[in-house]
Amino acid sequence: MPERELREVFAAVFGAAVPVGDFTRDAVQEWDSLGHVKLVLELEARLGVRVAPADIARLHSDFAAVRAYVERARREVVR
Repeated sequence: MPERELREVFAAVFGAAVPVGDFTRDAVQEWDSLGHVKLVLELEARLGVRVAPADIARLHSDFAAVRAYVERARREVVR
């Protein structure tokens, strides 16, 4: 998955507050619990991945974790 796509999702949810490179949720003030729900919904809508309810909390840590989850979810869909 091109990182650009994921960054576009983050930018749509959090605006211009998205740092360059890998970052944690602490680097994005808007990445609170409501922002996280918006992020999950946007990942599903824009990237076509289904985020299982049990996985939602695991994605609330950093950009790299979200990227790895989306890449894994897309590989599983292809199988």
